[in-house]
Amino acid sequence: MTGATFLKHAVKHAAGLTAVADSWLTRCSGAEVCILMYHRVADTGIVDLSVDGWNITPARLEKQFQWLAENTDCVPLADALRERPSAGNSKPVVALTFDDGFGNFRLNALPLLERYHLPATVFLVTRYVGSEEPYHFDQWGQKHHLRAPPSAWRAITWTEVEACLKSTLVTVGSHSHNHFNAMNLSDAQLKEETALSLESLRKHLGDGAACPYSYPYGSSRLGHVRPAYREAVRAAGYSMAVTTDLGLATSSTPRFQVPRVEVDGYDSPRILRAKVLGSLWPQRLCQRFRQAERYSK
Repeated sequence: MTGATFLKHAVKHAAGLTAVADSWLTRCSGAEVCILMYHRVADTGIVDLSVDGWNITPARLEKQFQWLAENTDCVPLADALRERPSAGNSKPVVALTFDDGFGNFRLNALPLLERYHLPATVFLVTRYVGSEEPYHFDQWGQKHHLRAPPSAWRAITWTEVEACLKSTLVTVGSHSHNHFNAMNLSDAQLKEETALSLESLRKHLGDGAACPYSYPYGSSRLGHVRPAYREAVRAAGYSMAVTTDLGLATSSTPRFQVPRVEVDGYDSPRILRAKVLGSLWPQRLCQRFRQAERYSK
């Protein structure tokens, strides 16, 4: 598996560079929005290409945020699917999302969001908020937590979540209650996952505004977002749901099957620009080389 994961990193990096060249011929419609997907934000001090870390350093994130602030219209996720004119929009539209709910979102991402005045949504795995152990689904954290700083892998606390909400730039959503793979769950268990998570969010944060959902693993192609799951999310009362399906969104995108674009730790502003503009065919090709193990662990 080490060789396969290393190859995947190489292919993803090559795909990003290819997208840069292609992006000069690509122009996204003003009616489209690129929903960017982040995870861990930390200076881990550890380079390990044998597992997926989905990490970006604060320094790299700041470069990306600076470019986004200067060159895009960054909107809250709740506004991502609203209707926009197909022409005349001078800047591409983006929305920022952070999956898993690491404590380093509060430590490293929030100050940059405030510095560049960018709204974002953080998705919490509600059962593990405040946990002092690495997430069961975080292979990097499970492997390196004994030698990496806790800030690289620990879960966010409810106190930190409340601090994020005070900024007014941050929206909180659900990343399920347990972060289970939907392929292993019955329809009844899917309903329980969505209901328990929303109940937990409301208990700790109040009813608040409409709450978005992020499917764990999140691939429709690999069976993680089947119709029963989408219906469970809708019936529970969530406002919308995002996947890991690659693509840009429009006002006609199904609200409970919204695609996103993953941001990698080695994405320069030029690569990020290419992704935002919709030059995604290299990433689509890259996905064909990915092992289903990423989505089924």
